[in-house]
Amino acid sequence: MRLRIAHRGATQRGGRRLASSASSKWRNSTVLAAAITAAAALVGYWQFTHRAPHDTPKSVRLAVFVKERGTDKPIPGAQVILQRAARQEERSTDSLGTARFDLTPETEQSLRVSVRAPGYGDGSLEIDAPKIDANYPLFLDPRPAPSSPPPSKTPDKHSSAAEKPRLPTFVEEPFFARIYTAMAFGYPGWLVYRYTSKLGELLAPVGIAIVIEVTNKRSTAVRVVDYFLDVDVNTRWIRLPNLQALNGTDFFWANNGNLKNSTRLDFSENGFDAQARRITLQPGESVKGWTFFEWPQELREKTPRTGRFRITLEDSHGQRQTSILSEPKPGETGGSALVGGEWRVMPKEYAADLSALRILSRKDLLDGFRKGTFK
Repeated sequence: MRLRIAHRGATQRGGRRLASSASSKWRNSTVLAAAITAAAALVGYWQFTHRAPHDTPKSVRLAVFVKERGTDKPIPGAQVILQRAARQEERSTDSLGTARFDLTPETEQSLRVSVRAPGYGDGSLEIDAPKIDANYPLFLDPRPAPSSPPPSKTPDKHSSAAEKPRLPTFVEEPFFARIYTAMAFGYPGWLVYRYTSKLGELLAPVGIAIVIEVTNKRSTAVRVVDYFLDVDVNTRWIRLPNLQALNGTDFFWANNGNLKNSTRLDFSENGFDAQARRITLQPGESVKGWTFFEWPQELREKTPRTGRFRITLEDSHGQRQTSILSEPKPGETGGSALVGGEWRVMPKEYAADLSALRILSRKDLLDGFRKGTFK
C-alpha cells in the first residue's frame, strides 16, 4: 500500500498521550494522525501494491544486483564481498549480475558490501542487516579507455618555458536545493525508527521528516557525500541531528499512538540517503527523497514552528554550499500531487508490537557512550 502526501508544506502539531505502557511519556504525534488509520487532509490518494505475505523467517536472503551506471546493464562475473561482524563472504555475480547471501537476522547488524569488476571502478554499500528478504542495486562506473598522451610541443622562444597547470573552475554553488514537504512531530511522535545497538533494539522518534531535492548545476558529474540541516527558531539557527537511517524498512507508525499496533513503512526506494549513496549525478540530474531528523534536547518540550531551513551540502570534490530554504506553502486548490512525498505502507503481515522496546534517540545514545553513561 502506498500513501502519497500530496499536501505541500504540511506541518501539524498535537499532544495526546500514547496508549502503550512502554511509552507513557509519549505525546500525540503532530502530523498524519489519520494518515494511516483514516483519510485526512494530508492524504492525496491511496495506491495498493501486492507483496507476498509470509512470516519472518529464521534466515533471509540478501540479493545484490550489480549494474553499469547509466545503462542498467547487468555485470556478470563481478566479485561481491559481504563483510560481516566477524567474517566476510565472497560471491561472483551470475549472468544477470546478481549475487545472493543468506543471513540470520537475529545475529547480524551492520553490513558492508564491496564490489569489484574488470573495467569498472570499485563500488561499496553499507546497510543494516535486513529482517526480511531484501534486494539492493549497486551501480559501477565504467573506467574510461586509456588515451595516448598528446604530442609534446617545442616551446616558442616568446612563450614561457613551463605553463602553470589549470585548476578546475566551479560554479559558485554546485547544487540547486529545494524542499517540497516538511512534517513536524511532537516528541516523541508516532513515527519511529527501529535500530540495533549494543543496548539491543531501540526506537528513535522522528522529529521532522522532509522531502529534499538536490540538482547538479555543474557541467561535470558529482555526488552528494554529506549534508546538514539547521532550523530557524526565533531567529536562531539550531542544528538538527540526522537520524542516519540505513534501513528504509525499519520505520513504523504507531496507530493512535499505540506501539502495540505499529504499521511498518518502507522508505528503501524513496529515501534521500539511500539514493545519494548510490547515485552519481550527471549534469542537470537530481536526487529527491525523504530525509529524517531528530529533535535536540532543547526543542523537545515544545515543537517549534518551522519556517526556514538552512541546508549545507558537500559534494565529491570537497566543495560545500549553504542554502536557506523556506518551508513550502500549501499547493493551489485543484493542483496535482507531483511534488508530494510518498509513504509506502507494508501489508498487515509486517505490523509489529514495539511496546517492549526502549525509546532512545540515536543522538542520546551516542552522547551516552561518549559520557560513559552507556557501556
